[in-house]
Amino acid sequence: MAAEIRIELGGRERTLRYPMRSVKRLKAECGVNLFGLGETQMSDPDVMSAVLWAGLIHGDPELTVDEVDGWYELKDLGAISEAIAGAMGGGTDDADPTGTSSE
Repeated sequence: MAAEIRIELGGRERTLRYPMRSVKRLKAECGVNLFGLGETQMSDPDVMSAVLWAGLIHGDPELTVDEVDGWYELKDLGAISEAIAGAMGGGTDDADPTGTSSE
């Protein structure tokens, strides 16, 4: 089972996860291969948006990268990067890309 991370995006809580269907769709539609993706590539804003999108499409297959782009700002990138890493690596902590915590 894929790891899941809950994040606040677009005014609601969403679940970020990377089942193989999403990984393959990311490569087919955006040209981004998660296998071998390095930190340098993740610093590219187009790659970051595409990878974030891929982690969300399991719950909304009609979602677009452009829609996802409207849900975050530069200040959120650190938290989003952590959430992506957690969802790919089996993390279980919630991530809040707004930089605020409800705890």
